[in-house]
Amino acid sequence: MKAALRPGLVRLAARRSLPPVVLAFAVLLLVALARRSSTVPAELPSNLDPAGVRRHAVWLAFAALFLPYLVHSGSRLADRWRRRDADWCAPTACGFAGYALSSAAGTLLGALVLLGVALSLGEMGAAGANAAVWTEDIAHPPLVLAPGDGARTFELGPLGTRGASAGAVLELHATALPREGPSADLLVTLHDARGAGASVRARIDGPRTLRIPLAGQAIGPVELRLERTGGGGVLAFPDTPLAVLVPTASPRRAGLALALRFLVLLIASLGVSMGLGAWMRPTLATALTLALMLSPLVHRRIPALPGSEGLATALERTLEGISSPYPNASVTLGSLAIFTLGVAGLVRGLARGRDRA
Repeated sequence: MKAALRPGLVRLAARRSLPPVVLAFAVLLLVALARRSSTVPAELPSNLDPAGVRRHAVWLAFAALFLPYLVHSGSRLADRWRRRDADWCAPTACGFAGYALSSAAGTLLGALVLLGVALSLGEMGAAGANAAVWTEDIAHPPLVLAPGDGARTFELGPLGTRGASAGAVLELHATALPREGPSADLLVTLHDARGAGASVRARIDGPRTLRIPLAGQAIGPVELRLERTGGGGVLAFPDTPLAVLVPTASPRRAGLALALRFLVLLIASLGVSMGLGAWMRPTLATALTLALMLSPLVHRRIPALPGSEGLATALERTLEGISSPYPNASVTLGSLAIFTLGVAGLVRGLARGRDRA
């Protein structure tokens, strides 16, 4: 039989994955969150962006409530077939491949509708003023500077055109551990092979985020120098990656970047849940899929689904009006490959069930 899309099954799968009552609940909940987070208090910390607070609330609700629901919808496709659901199979008699392909497309269509609702409501109202693009993370080991320690220098490598962008900065995280005093003075210097660079002096009395200008750091390797300039406590630099931030002319880019990240994650997670759901109970398939989605929060070395790595950080940076980078081509292709394998696993699982019957 031909493995062609069946429009009737596609529409039915979309309605099953996103019933009107669920869509209405999602719209009402996300509208309420967007409006409530729009009335931010006057004492909002200076590093937070009002529009970013709204985006964060909407997308956090989407991730916590509706993403698991959509994953569970994908894991139930095989179970619906096995139960000979009359409504589900009524539009047309088709083979396993046609059923799997049409049902997967319909479920993904329902997910896209809900994703579009979240994107639209997250971008309601003001666009925000602190727009910047978080273009890259530069890993570095944790470091401690005790009183009497000499300066430390790190080779960051060439930053390319990112370092030459007007207003570009390098973000560094530091904190003071009180031993010989409550604070410590720090001099951060950034320079390239030509000697051009910038420096920032700061008194560190707790967790601080320093931003060093990068304009002109486009050619050759770049060195970062950290030096104490006085007494005080011990300075600690956690292994939080250094971030390159570049201003953007599109403040709404943060919402679009999050939507694309969630889309890549949705495609991969639906593929996994569909494939697993053909061989085990839907609840177990959903639980395993969600565990893969959350694995980056547990340990960096645990395999994760495409799109899940860095998603929590991207959500957190949204509070400051900072946009995450768009998913790269390899991550997107990996997500599509997993979705394709999931459809193939669903077809094979359905055929196996028929052979046993």
